Amino acid sequence: MADIGMTDLIGPTVGAIAGAAFTIVGTIYIPRIRRWLIGPKLKISFGDSREYQRITKLRGQTEDTIFIRLKVTNSSPTVAEGCQPYLVGVEVRQEDGSYSDNQFCDSIPLAWSAHGEKRHNPIDIPRWVNQYVDLVSATEGTNNFGVHLRNNLNRYENMFHEGHYYRFKVQVSAKNADPVFIKIEFQWLRSCS
Repeated sequence: MADIGMTDLIGPTVGAIAGAAFTIVGTIYIPRIRRWLIGPKLKISFGDSREYQRITKLRGQTEDTIFIRLKVTNSSPTVAEGCQPYLVGVEVRQEDGSYSDNQFCDSIPLAWSAHGEKRHNPIDIPRWVNQYVDLVSATEGTNNFGVHLRNNLNRYENMFHEGHYYRFKVQVSAKNADPVFIKIEFQWLRSCS
């Protein structure tokens, strides 16, 4: 019978450990690398053009309503699945010009523009298809504005009826893409005219 020494066991043992390590690392990192290379690439933007500030008459109203909107696009050939916009932060500008946290501590879904009753549901975004998020709106002749949240929580009701400079932080997340963020400054002068 041959005598098996310690050196004869090291090679197969090291090979088995290395194989297991590569399998674990591959399972964890290959999907991330694949998503980074060919996965959806979301972009969220805001600007001064009419696509970001839409004036329209709502059904049954004679006054104009202005909508402040954000544009979300996907620059990858891979469809961004289950995209959902969230309001994740609200800050109020202080007299010294700095912004302070305004007790807003939730992540509340925002509305997709032109999606009717399903406006708060996640959507898929193909390559180069523009989708818009309704952030805020105000109707001519009114003294307040509305934030297009899925749920209007009582604890934030008074926050949006004061004359302030606001800074909204919006996040768009997807099942198969990294989240994107934008901060929008909005001045409310207690009237829409």
